[in-house]
Amino acid sequence: MVMRTSVLLLAVSMSTSIFAAVQQRRPADAPPPKIVVTIDLQVGGTAFNPKEVSVDRACVFAKAASLYDVPGTYRAVNWHDDRDASLNFTVWQLGKAGDGVNFELGAGGKRHRVNTVPAGPAANRTGSGKVTFVPRGAGGEFTVDLTADTGARITGRVTCSAFVPADDNGLS
Repeated sequence: MVMRTSVLLLAVSMSTSIFAAVQQRRPADAPPPKIVVTIDLQVGGTAFNPKEVSVDRACVFAKAASLYDVPGTYRAVNWHDDRDASLNFTVWQLGKAGDGVNFELGAGGKRHRVNTVPAGPAANRTGSGKVTFVPRGAGGEFTVDLTADTGARITGRVTCSAFVPADDNGLS
């Protein structure tokens, strides 16, 4: 029993140290990291795969957040171009409340929305499906399989080369 407890404490201690090292803030005068976002989606059968872009603070991660007073974590992607195309989504993990996505894509003069987040008013929910995330180094890949409020099916992948902490992006 003592051996198991010691191993458990060592594992918790190491994971906390690793997380703290990863989450260290950069100096105030240092420029934000450039993050490469690759978007490869199909929207109602039409390709939405703008050129790979490098954007400051495009991909965000919050380890300790809340939505409608429900604690959880989130990863978010915020991208737009100068021709009114945009992609903004947040994948929430809200513990016992469940997981969900708040997703909005603007393309071809249309806005496609999905909100499957289990917290907040039911009237806010629209569309269906899910977005899953697989970490890859400092970044990761989202796999999208949604049906928007417009009826359009949205499938494909969005990849972020890295994430910045939410408290480092001006959003919180």
